[in-house]
Amino acid sequence: MITTPNYIRLGDKQFELMITAEKIRERVAAMGHELVQLLGDERPVVLVVLKGAFVFAADLLRQLPYSLEVHFVQLSSYKGDRSSGRVKVPLPYGGEVAGQSFLIIEDIVDTGLTLSRLMEDLMSDGAVQVRVASFLCKPDVLKDRMRVDMVGFDIPPEFVVGYGLDYDEMGRHLAHVYKVADAGDMERL
Repeated sequence: MITTPNYIRLGDKQFELMITAEKIRERVAAMGHELVQLLGDERPVVLVVLKGAFVFAADLLRQLPYSLEVHFVQLSSYKGDRSSGRVKVPLPYGGEVAGQSFLIIEDIVDTGLTLSRLMEDLMSDGAVQVRVASFLCKPDVLKDRMRVDMVGFDIPPEFVVGYGLDYDEMGRHLAHVYKVADAGDMERL
């Protein structure tokens, strides 16, 4: 039996367990059912936001009883554990945008500024509809005009790693989600 560590260290930071792999599996399975209901007969083009959403997207899309066209885009406004406030331009999507519906799969939505930029670009290029499924959302910092259609877990505005999310490229492989530990918890490792 594998035990779940309550605390881990990545680089210069210590993290504590926030969401277990079991809870993640249960929620992603439920999201798969919700997504089937949401989409109905629609088959949108899926855009997976790299790098963090690859784990969530793989698990979520395997829940669907049909195939979808999947592409990857890379957006970023983070360096270390802080947002730079500047959105890096996405990798180009090579297919036709006009007349298409899109489903963006995101790892985490903080303020939503990065995601909003991608959505605006798609709509201005003629997309019919753009929906968003995000593994995590921080509603306390989400900007008013940002809409997320489906969320795995709402979390407080804390820095998290695991299940695709990283701290300076470390921790993406973790099955659980961890948050930065309080200073008082530092002695526990």
